[in-house]
Amino acid sequence: MESYSYWITVYSFVFSILIASLSLNSIFFIKDKINRILAFISFSGLYSLILSYFFAKSWMGYLEQNFVYKFIYEGFSSHLFHGNFYLIFSLIIFIILVIRLFMTRYKKVMLK
Repeated sequence: MESYSYWITVYSFVFSILIASLSLNSIFFIKDKINRILAFISFSGLYSLILSYFFAKSWMGYLEQNFVYKFIYEGFSSHLFHGNFYLIFSLIIFIILVIRLFMTRYKKVMLK
């Protein structure tokens, strides 16, 4: 059983790295450092939500205790960006990011 939990940990680490690298690639052209951090958190929540949609089918196999589906679901559900709390947190960060972008645009328009 130790080997099973080890591979679940490795699988969840791979999903965490995947989501983090997608988020880093998405914020490549943002110049402001605070906006980069906010966008990273927002994109990681978005990518986690998208991947959870595709891995929802493994939930049925998990309920049936099918080994492969159980392995896939446990590995996916234990990654770093999983959970409702993180999705709500990334939504709040996204709203803050949008407000910051509107404020900087408004300041630029007012200075002209």
